Amino acid sequence: IGILKAGAAYVPLDPTYPRERHHTIVDDAGVTVVVSASEQDDLGLGLTRIDVDRVADAAAPPARFDADDTLAYLIYTSGSTAVPKAVPLQAHALVVNGFEIGERMGLTGRDRVWLGSPLIWSYGCANALMACLTHGSALVLQERFTAEQALDVIEAEECSAVYLLPSLARSIAQSPSFGQHRLRTVRTGLTIGSPEDLSLVMDVLGPDALERSLRLDPHDWVHMYLRSYAITIGGGTSEIRRNIIGERVLGLPPEPKAV
Repeated sequence: IGILKAGAAYVPLDPTYPRERHHTIVDDAGVTVVVSASEQDDLGLGLTRIDVDRVADAAAPPARFDADDTLAYLIYTSGSTAVPKAVPLQAHALVVNGFEIGERMGLTGRDRVWLGSPLIWSYGCANALMACLTHGSALVLQERFTAEQALDVIEAEECSAVYLLPSLARSIAQSPSFGQHRLRTVRTGLTIGSPEDLSLVMDVLGPDALERSLRLDPHDWVHMYLRSYAITIGGGTSEIRRNIIGERVLGLPPEPKAV
């Protein structure tokens, strides 16, 4: 968030990756500054380093975005079959995409969203983070995933939404202390994968989670109506909210008005 507010682009680097991969990404992206925690070095890159644990409180400079297509993230592919390739994500599109994902999940300021995968993955920084920021939801992070700790965190923090991957769901289901009662506060979530993977996630969450996500009360028709396509897109409700996020939080220029 600090990088975006400074008007710079975020290039995530996993410290566990080989140094050769780090150098490939840094050279290709033209990285000039490394931001890391105290226990980490500059990854042997010889660049200016900012220690996030020792930065004194200071007024952040206003973000400077010259156009709607300002680069926000530059995320590289795994490189498992070839040289890592850059995937640029623009600021305005990032905010809009995150907002729409949050809308489809029905997120609100009351939700606590569990994320067990790293923020350096697009699943975390481009999806979960932006969905939460645009809806005022709390993002509950887990520094290193273990199934047992995931269950402890979700239960203790009373998370109402979860970001699962098939491998995470499988590990949780195989945990000795797993029981769907430990996920009783979860009402919605997001995952990726094949139809079989989706079935696995639903088995982990259980039928009660689906029932909770669909359960109605006398006022739910209001939320359903306001989230309908005709109102949120045609009427402009969503556009106003995402513009406020983009302009006031990230400093983006106003979205061009349709003629």
